[in-house]
Amino acid sequence: MMLDGKPTKKEVCKAIDANQKIDPCRILDGMSSKQEVCNAISMLAPSLVVGLFALRPPSKLYWRSWRTVLHAMTTGLSASFSISYHVQLAMRTLENAVDCAPRRLDQTMIHVHCAGLACSLSTDIRWSVGACLLNAYFIKRLHSAKEAGVIERLVNIGLAALVYGISVLLRGEVRTFARGLTSWIGSIVLMLLRFGGWGHSMMHVAIGGHTYFILRALEAHALQTPAAAKLGHSALRRPQFSTSSKFAEVIRAFITGKLNRGL
Repeated sequence: MMLDGKPTKKEVCKAIDANQKIDPCRILDGMSSKQEVCNAISMLAPSLVVGLFALRPPSKLYWRSWRTVLHAMTTGLSASFSISYHVQLAMRTLENAVDCAPRRLDQTMIHVHCAGLACSLSTDIRWSVGACLLNAYFIKRLHSAKEAGVIERLVNIGLAALVYGISVLLRGEVRTFARGLTSWIGSIVLMLLRFGGWGHSMMHVAIGGHTYFILRALEAHALQTPAAAKLGHSALRRPQFSTSSKFAEVIRAFITGKLNRGL
């Protein structure tokens, strides 16, 4: 039954099943309903990785750290909004797949997640505050009257991810940074190559791998809590920071110098 000239959800779904034409504005990047359902399901990958760490933590004190808990919370928050958006895309209930509140909220939560990661991974309060302010600006661009275009939105997400990644580099963990960066770039490549519309789901699964490296990077923080100091580390594995790396020292000195000069 048509209401005010607009098809109901049931009619839209029937039209899709019958291969009838749907307003292209309701479709994101030409992906089918089945692909959008797969997008929603695959977005559970990062949360599943967090769940595995919850069931089998790398140390007894892993979840005593507020940093680990913050990361888990923002991961779940981002996933919930992303899944909601993809489900609505699968049902073709959004009049415009891009110019809509669910898409803005999805990307808003991505920036909230990135800000939370910067705070979780950084040992410099100035860097954490700067990351939060930067992501707040990116969120403002999503909801401004003259909204950021698609290229700007993608660049902003990339910059937000780079900022929390540099938090690990500043700690001297070059290998962890390189692994995280490689997994992140790999996920973006999968999305851009598309693979007939399945690239987006593949990207979500790859982000699950990226989440694994983030959780490993947080392990060092968990072993530096007051609780860890009281219990001692005889039964706990303490990851060693590779602070001897000349490259990491140069990067740290350069960025710290910039921050000290107020840049």
